[in-house]
Amino acid sequence: MKSLGSLLILLLMTIDPLGSSKTDISLSGPQGPVFVGEPFALELMVKRCGLVESESPLFVEPKIRHIWLKKVCKTIHTQDGNCRVSKRRYVVSAQQSGQLAITPVEVRLAIDEEQADAWGNLKTERYWESHYSNDLELQVKRLPEDTALVGEFTLRLDVENRDVAADAVINAEIIIEGIGNFEDISVAVPTISGVNIFTEEPKLENAGSSNNERWRQKVSMTATSDFIIPSMPLVYFDLKDERLKTVQTEAVPIRIFGSKRALLPKVAETETVSKVRGDLTLWMVVAGIIGIVFLIGITARVLRGRYQIKKVSYRDDKALLHLLLLHKDDEGIDAIIEQLEASVYEGKEISIDPKELKALIKKYQ
Repeated sequence: MKSLGSLLILLLMTIDPLGSSKTDISLSGPQGPVFVGEPFALELMVKRCGLVESESPLFVEPKIRHIWLKKVCKTIHTQDGNCRVSKRRYVVSAQQSGQLAITPVEVRLAIDEEQADAWGNLKTERYWESHYSNDLELQVKRLPEDTALVGEFTLRLDVENRDVAADAVINAEIIIEGIGNFEDISVAVPTISGVNIFTEEPKLENAGSSNNERWRQKVSMTATSDFIIPSMPLVYFDLKDERLKTVQTEAVPIRIFGSKRALLPKVAETETVSKVRGDLTLWMVVAGIIGIVFLIGITARVLRGRYQIKKVSYRDDKALLHLLLLHKDDEGIDAIIEQLEASVYEGKEISIDPKELKALIKKYQ
């Protein structure tokens, strides 16, 4: 015969002490259509009522087809009466146009139960249950064919020094700030006659607020005579006006002093001319040695940066598209770029000879 204490324990276990508890899990997104590449927010909310104490829910990272997960924001916990509310925000962007389905997102909730041991003593057992949100339907619109960028951007070129000695290193940086699909940005650095140009791998970082981002790419140059860094444009689709816009850097003149084009000082007497020429020859030899040392240093620096750049695979359509966009003016490249864009942004199957892709990677990387 069971003891009175055991009967009371069994009675407590059959009665739900949190009978009034309630859990709601909801997923919300944009109210209207969005464009391919446009960043937008998904918010997952967990509301648990009637619980005195509860472990924070565990949010499982969503895996959504044709959706790029850009950022996961910090979970915010608040109290609403006897309800505990947890919200997590995801910044995402669609990679394909059309009707996209966002499947339910998993959330794991802690469940505490009182159980009796062999001696009739109560103990708390905790386990985790998987719960799921609602699903969403998303309408995604295509971008104009002339661009793959969407958002709001500013573009500038910062040059460290515009007056330098011949063969000295000129450091510059391309900086793009704003809101948009920064992961699709590629800037074509122009070729300048008589100028050696080296670029480093771009870097992406936050810029103040949770939505603003900053794209940076360092550029190094050396030259022996004056030149101009031409203006560099960036075309994007503006969300406010829903039209194409272009931002561009200013053309930057660079003055090289001590170059071969500099005029020699005029002297009257032959002896003086000979002496000046001798001194000038010695100075040029010294300057040449210094220039070679500088050039070797910058070349080694750039080569180290190049070796750190991730090699593009012919199976990676997105990385290959970025590489070929830098050379879109070359003959025969447009057709391949169109096929890669159809694969990346529309999910279409493409058929390009792998040998041709490998040859392009070898040529341009």
